Amino acid sequence: MHRFSLCSPLGRLSRAAQVLLLATWACGGSGESKTTPTTPTPPTPKAARVVIVTSPATTGEVKSAAGDFVVRVEDAAGKPVSGVRVDFRSQVDTLLGGSGPSFAPTDTVTDASGIARTTVTFGFAARADRLLASATGVGEPAFVDIVVRPGPVFSVSITPGSMRLQAVGDSATFTVLVRDGYLNVITNAVLDFQLSDSTLLSVTPPPAFGANGVVRALKVGGPGTVGIRAGGQSASLGVTIRPLQTNCGGVAPTVTVGLAPVTVTDSVICIAPAPNSFGVNYALMVFNASPDGTTSVQTSVTGTNVALDRVARNRIATEPSLARTRPSFARVPTLDRRSSGRKLDVRFHDRLLTRSRALSRLFAPARTARSIARAGSVGRIRGPSYTLGSSATSVPAVDSLIALNVDTSACAIPDVRTFRVEAVGTKAIILADTTNPANGFTRADYQRFAARFDTLVYPIDVGNFDAPSDIDNNGHVAILFTRAVNELTPPNSDTFVGGFFYARDLFPRTQSPTFPVCATSNEGEMFYMMVPDPTGVVNGNQFRPGYIDTLTTSILAHEFQHLINAGRRMYVNTAATDFEETWLNEGLSHEAEELLFFRESGYSPRSHLTSASILDSWAHFAPWVSDDASNFVNFYYFLSDPANHSPIDANDALETRGATWAFLRYAMDVSFASDAGNWQRFTNSTTTGLGTLSFAFQRDPMALLKDFAVTNIRGWGGHPSWNFGEVYINAFVLNDYPLTFTPLQDGTAVPVSVRGGSAAYYRFGVGPDAQGLLRFSSSDPNLKYVLMPWWF
Repeated sequence: MHRFSLCSPLGRLSRAAQVLLLATWACGGSGESKTTPTTPTPPTPKAARVVIVTSPATTGEVKSAAGDFVVRVEDAAGKPVSGVRVDFRSQVDTLLGGSGPSFAPTDTVTDASGIARTTVTFGFAARADRLLASATGVGEPAFVDIVVRPGPVFSVSITPGSMRLQAVGDSATFTVLVRDGYLNVITNAVLDFQLSDSTLLSVTPPPAFGANGVVRALKVGGPGTVGIRAGGQSASLGVTIRPLQTNCGGVAPTVTVGLAPVTVTDSVICIAPAPNSFGVNYALMVFNASPDGTTSVQTSVTGTNVALDRVARNRIATEPSLARTRPSFARVPTLDRRSSGRKLDVRFHDRLLTRSRALSRLFAPARTARSIARAGSVGRIRGPSYTLGSSATSVPAVDSLIALNVDTSACAIPDVRTFRVEAVGTKAIILADTTNPANGFTRADYQRFAARFDTLVYPIDVGNFDAPSDIDNNGHVAILFTRAVNELTPPNSDTFVGGFFYARDLFPRTQSPTFPVCATSNEGEMFYMMVPDPTGVVNGNQFRPGYIDTLTTSILAHEFQHLINAGRRMYVNTAATDFEETWLNEGLSHEAEELLFFRESGYSPRSHLTSASILDSWAHFAPWVSDDASNFVNFYYFLSDPANHSPIDANDALETRGATWAFLRYAMDVSFASDAGNWQRFTNSTTTGLGTLSFAFQRDPMALLKDFAVTNIRGWGGHPSWNFGEVYINAFVLNDYPLTFTPLQDGTAVPVSVRGGSAAYYRFGVGPDAQGLLRFSSSDPNLKYVLMPWWF
């Protein structure tokens, strides 16, 4: 892919450095050696104990400063020992990970007086804990016991938010929860209750934290309100005391809801009586058909003659009984956002793709330079600088040293690093940064990655997304394993950058000797990968080789799709004027990861796979964890908050990625009998975003998005490739399918806010021989209301 040459180590030094080096060699050459008498070195004192000199505060509010924690390391005789490493940590965080106290620094070395010092800040979790100071070579640490208290009252909530009583003397219970700004429960908050009408209802406050309060009807009427205040914050409980009505009274046409979903656009909906003696539970979906996934439409829905769960939900009970125990090898990724495990840093990729799209203005000079190169004797794009070889079609030899720019700015500021060629395959050139941390990947590892790219990743991505461009005319893709990727992850971050492709490298440095285009381009098909860092040399972030190994192949597939997509838009489908929109570009790369899973596992799309499909053997489970499980995690995040995210949202959040991945898989499954030849339409599109979806699926993408939103209600049986509900419950061991529903209470207006291309979900019940009425405060034409029985 590049012209390569060996770099002379001496030639890369400055002249002054060369002179100094030669002088050093001269002084160290032949001649008599001289022996200088040495003084015996006294024995190094051995650390025996850690003594507390200054203790931090032992109690305080969350995120408050606790002061200095100072210890002295002594030997057996009580003398200070210098140069000993001391680690500071929280005992609870060591066991559980996460939200405990922070230390600045977390480790240090004792000074000449044997002193080690750190500054402690309480964490955001209110709990008892123990601060530990451990010295290398000392068995017992010094410790201080602390108690972190909740902060000031931030929120007051009451459950339920509303209730309906039928007659005088009826009562119902409620609970109150008071939290600080970090969601710690405040158990000693003083509650103040106020009634809107003391003749309508009475209230008995909860006798203690965690107990129930009671509301009692004194007369028929309403509505009334129970107000609760604590620490300047408030919440309210709406209470209606009136008999149920049995019909809509001619307010709106009656809608009969059968087994199939019913779509209506009226702002008032009257639901026909249930044909049974129990009543019916319903799911209401509010879909926003706007093509703008970045903004929301607001309305509210009020239900009359509705109640919660008129009949017991039997969705889970009707499924086959499956064991909730998993094989010992099945370590499924966590679904808890608050976990200490790192997640993908989507903010960086969003910024990088935004910079790439800003370069689309250079498409014309890039294409001109490419055509000039093809017509001339050079046969490739290559500017006058960074000359790396003498042959236009050369492929480097293993151990060649190459200078390449790894900076992630656009075209102005280079960061040139030296790379060694570690492996050359039929399609892959593997290069490793010569400054990578020690004890990382070996040459054998790099050769294995080259083989996996040649035999697995390249055939999958090219077979589905078409061939990449080849502006350097060598038929290869360069894969740069470099600490520069690790450097993009800040210290103590809970996210990380696993790799990236930068379209900057597909632009020429010059169109002609006098016309600059992108001076810092590497001018070739390549992308960048993170490397192991077992001791945290880069920003203190430790990444074990085994962990990075499990991620590498799927990242190769992910980034290669980005390269194919960009190169074809620049040099193959030349009617294109821009790179693909971020949400769709990332969604396709996540789909590349899943296609890798299907190939490695032997499964096929449209097979309605279950947890048994991935937990039955290591041969199925290992590729699912490495290639596809992260997509399930991202989709879980979306299902947990679908109204505030969308498959077509431009924000590139994890929720967006999960939604786009699941939508693309669903739309492909229902649009075509097989994948063959159909993914290529995405990388051969000359439009972007929804235009690409329309071209690729050959149908209205908004209709597909609405069907996808409906299908998500029926997560157990609606998606052709996956039984999502069953996988989440039995592989991730959730209590239920994670789609979030908001309950409707009788007579209570519930706010609705939903992004374009997505939906909000609600549930309610209507009693036997009764009609339910739904009123929406907005008649926005983009809002579509879908009703279906809620037993799926």
